[in-house]
Amino acid sequence: MGAFNQYRRFIPKAANLVEPLQLLLRKRIEFDWGEDQIEAFGRVKEELANLPSLAPQLGKEFVIYTDASDTGIGGVIEQDGTPILYHSRLLSDSELNYSVTEKE
Repeated sequence: MGAFNQYRRFIPKAANLVEPLQLLLRKRIEFDWGEDQIEAFGRVKEELANLPSLAPQLGKEFVIYTDASDTGIGGVIEQDGTPILYHSRLLSDSELNYSVTEKE
Protein backbone atom coordinates (compact mmCIF):
# COMPACT_ATOMS: atom_id res chain seq x y z
CA MET A 1 0.00 0.00 0.00
CA GLY A 2 2.92 2.34 0.65
CA ALA A 3 4.20 2.12 -2.93
CA PHE A 4 0.67 2.45 -4.28
CA ASN A 5 0.00 5.55 -2.17
CA GLN A 6 3.20 7.12 -3.51
CA TYR A 7 1.97 6.73 -7.11
CA ARG A 8 -1.82 6.86 -6.67
CA ARG A 9 -2.01 10.34 -8.19
CA PHE A 10 -0.99 8.82 -11.54
CA ILE A 11 -3.60 6.03 -11.46
CA PRO A 12 -7.21 6.74 -12.47
CA LYS A 13 -9.87 5.72 -9.91
CA ALA A 14 -7.20 4.74 -7.39
CA ALA A 15 -9.59 4.92 -4.43
CA ASN A 16 -12.00 2.44 -6.04
CA LEU A 17 -9.13 0.14 -6.88
CA VAL A 18 -7.84 -0.20 -3.31
CA GLU A 19 -11.15 0.02 -1.44
CA PRO A 20 -11.25 -3.73 -0.58
CA LEU A 21 -7.75 -3.44 0.88
CA GLN A 22 -8.41 -0.22 2.78
CA LEU A 23 -11.55 -1.63 4.35
CA LEU A 24 -9.32 -4.11 6.18
CA LEU A 25 -7.56 -1.19 7.88
CA ARG A 26 -10.69 0.20 9.52
CA LYS A 27 -10.91 -0.38 13.25
CA ARG A 28 -14.39 -1.88 13.51
CA ILE A 29 -13.96 -4.47 10.76
CA GLU A 30 -12.58 -7.96 11.30
CA PHE A 31 -9.53 -8.69 9.13
CA ASP A 32 -10.68 -11.18 6.48
CA TRP A 33 -8.44 -11.62 3.40
CA GLY A 34 -10.89 -12.89 0.80
CA GLU A 35 -11.42 -13.00 -2.95
CA ASP A 36 -12.13 -9.24 -3.18
CA GLN A 37 -8.79 -8.44 -1.52
CA ILE A 38 -6.87 -10.94 -3.66
CA GLU A 39 -8.36 -9.43 -6.83
CA ALA A 40 -7.69 -5.84 -5.65
CA PHE A 41 -4.08 -6.70 -4.73
CA GLY A 42 -3.51 -8.16 -8.20
CA ARG A 43 -4.94 -5.05 -9.86
CA VAL A 44 -2.75 -2.81 -7.67
CA LYS A 45 0.39 -4.72 -8.71
CA GLU A 46 -0.65 -4.49 -12.36
CA GLU A 47 -1.24 -0.72 -12.14
CA LEU A 48 2.14 -0.16 -10.47
CA ALA A 49 3.87 -2.19 -13.18
CA ASN A 50 2.20 -0.17 -15.96
CA LEU A 51 2.44 3.42 -14.75
CA PRO A 52 2.02 5.95 -17.56
CA SER A 53 4.58 8.61 -18.34
CA LEU A 54 2.88 11.87 -17.40
CA ALA A 55 4.80 15.11 -17.81
CA PRO A 56 3.41 18.67 -17.58
CA GLN A 57 4.52 21.27 -20.09
CA LEU A 58 5.10 24.74 -18.69
CA GLY A 59 3.43 27.52 -20.61
CA LYS A 60 0.40 25.42 -21.54
CA GLU A 61 -3.00 25.74 -19.91
CA PHE A 62 -3.94 23.36 -17.09
CA VAL A 63 -7.55 22.15 -16.75
CA ILE A 64 -8.80 20.70 -13.44
CA TYR A 65 -11.82 18.40 -13.15
CA THR A 66 -13.25 17.31 -9.79
CA ASP A 67 -16.06 15.04 -8.68
CA ALA A 68 -17.47 13.70 -5.42
CA SER A 69 -19.73 10.82 -4.51
CA ASP A 70 -21.26 9.66 -1.25
CA THR A 71 -18.10 7.71 -0.39
CA GLY A 72 -15.16 9.31 -2.21
CA ILE A 73 -13.66 12.26 -4.05
CA GLY A 74 -11.56 12.47 -7.18
CA GLY A 75 -10.03 14.79 -9.70
CA VAL A 76 -7.75 15.03 -12.68
CA ILE A 77 -5.41 17.72 -14.06
CA GLU A 78 -5.11 17.78 -17.85
CA GLN A 79 -3.14 19.58 -20.53
CA ASP A 80 -4.34 19.48 -24.13
CA GLY A 81 -6.90 16.82 -23.14
CA THR A 82 -4.19 14.52 -21.77
CA PRO A 83 -4.24 13.60 -18.06
CA ILE A 84 -1.17 14.64 -16.12
CA LEU A 85 -2.24 13.88 -12.57
CA TYR A 86 -5.04 11.90 -10.95
CA HIS A 87 -6.31 12.10 -7.38
CA SER A 88 -8.92 9.98 -5.66
CA ARG A 89 -9.56 8.73 -2.16
CA LEU A 90 -12.27 7.41 0.09
CA LEU A 91 -13.83 9.81 2.57
CA SER A 92 -13.15 9.42 6.28
CA ASP A 93 -16.04 8.68 8.63
CA SER A 94 -16.39 12.37 9.56
CA GLU A 95 -16.11 13.52 5.92
CA LEU A 96 -19.06 11.30 4.99
CA ASN A 97 -21.26 13.89 6.75
CA TYR A 98 -20.10 16.77 4.51
CA SER A 99 -22.47 18.33 2.01
CA VAL A 100 -21.86 17.75 -1.72
CA THR A 101 -20.44 21.28 -2.05
CA GLU A 102 -17.94 20.69 0.76
CA LYS A 103 -16.86 17.36 -0.77
CA GLU A 104 -16.05 18.94 -4.13
